Amino acid sequence: MLRHAAAGKGYDELHQAELGAFLAQRRADLDAVVAADVMSYFGELDGVMQALATALRPGGVVVLTFEALDEPAAAGFALRSHGRYAHQAAYVCAAALHHGLVVQRLAREVLRSELGRPIASWAARHRRTGGTMRAAPRRRAWASRAARAPRCAAPSAWCPSPACRRR
Repeated sequence: MLRHAAAGKGYDELHQAELGAFLAQRRADLDAVVAADVMSYFGELDGVMQALATALRPGGVVVLTFEALDEPAAAGFALRSHGRYAHQAAYVCAAALHHGLVVQRLAREVLRSELGRPIASWAARHRRTGGTMRAAPRRRAWASRAARAPRCAAPSAWCPSPACRRR
């Protein structure tokens, strides 16, 4: 794929690397990241969201797609029989907000088909705020910072932030 992309001459740079390791090297260096049909290979999103927030400049944009999970799952994601992960909308929002990535858009889409059946997905656009929010050691500490937390621009039913639910 990289050989085909290089032949098109539409990119300034092309890299073959593990996503987390590559992003960790790019401290506030990127204006935008697009990862289509990539997030289904990650279950837990904390590490990748932290890496994205670290690599993006303040105000930088990230566009991601996720396979949609509508069933209950305590973790917010589940490994499907085809070997890829699906994520709940609320989990995507929470993981992004935790690292200072404000959800600007979260839309239900069909991004591909598998065995002739459409795969329900989320297309999400996030913008990096000025900094990242640190994990609180106690729930009470988290609640005390809720008023200063970035606000999610996604529909309130999807956003786990208390600030968004009050809208």
